[in-house]
Amino acid sequence: MREHKHGYYLPAGDFEFYEWALNFHAVAAAHAADWGLPAEELAAFQAGITAYKALLDGAYGENAGKEDIRRKNTAHRELAHQAQDLVNAHIRYNRRISPDDMAALGGPVRDGTRTPVPPPASRPAFTLRPVNSRELRIDFHDEGSTRRAIPYGLDGAILHLQVLEPGEAVPLDPEALPKTRLLTASPQVYEFSPPDQGKRVVCALCWQNEKGEKGPYTDIVTAVVP
Repeated sequence: MREHKHGYYLPAGDFEFYEWALNFHAVAAAHAADWGLPAEELAAFQAGITAYKALLDGAYGENAGKEDIRRKNTAHRELAHQAQDLVNAHIRYNRRISPDDMAALGGPVRDGTRTPVPPPASRPAFTLRPVNSRELRIDFHDEGSTRRAIPYGLDGAILHLQVLEPGEAVPLDPEALPKTRLLTASPQVYEFSPPDQGKRVVCALCWQNEKGEKGPYTDIVTAVVP
């Protein structure tokens, strides 16, 4: 499989992505013990595949409407984020996984001939703005630049996020924010669950290179879930 810019290896098409996810899970589950992959995360990924398939069928059904398509697109994004989290945490730099194994998974290609990229020295600049109910758009670029391109040799920006309960103080440490997601292109839309509507959300970003090394964090930014 040809890898996209910045190591983005996931197929873009809905049905192609579904077939990729089925294969990825099947290969990963078959070798989970040998590769040290967590069973609970694979089970959650399998549940995500099942949910996505149901919404995929609904979105391409004869009576599909805009809401069916929106729900399918949301499920596609969420399943892609699950896949990225699995790959970045347990697969990309797992030395038990050979190049042939990685090809069977459909994962990112390791290129041992590339010039080593040092840890990121700069940090992203980003903005948050509401786009729809329960959706915030994240626009980011390298600090000191107006281009939205991710700097060379980086996987993308790691988003750290937390939804605050009423009266809860804003955390001071970006790394303490519990939810993380790899953002591989700008802009990105983050969808929140219905109970989060009207609550404050706090976010911070940092660049991550292809070795998983992180750069300096942005300041923490707050917004309200629309």
